[in-house]
Amino acid sequence: MSGIINDLAIKHGAASVEPELVRRWRDVFARGYESQLIMLAQSGLWVDTIDMATTWSRLVRLHNELVGSLVPLMVLNTYSQG
Repeated sequence: MSGIINDLAIKHGAASVEPELVRRWRDVFARGYESQLIMLAQSGLWVDTIDMATTWSRLVRLHNELVGSLVPLMVLNTYSQG
């Protein structure tokens, strides 16, 4: 499966990085994350995340495309709740 994901990522412009950089990023990202999710779930909230990575030069485009994709979902959700 990771070969398929790797091939797809490269097709869309992904670049490989050093494994140590990935390990350090994951350590920082995961610090406290699980306890925060548990606290939110115990408060009756549903939490989901979208994790993405891009270069600085592609950041604005990624943001605009993401917001453009999510806005219709927000309208549907508002409508379904009356």
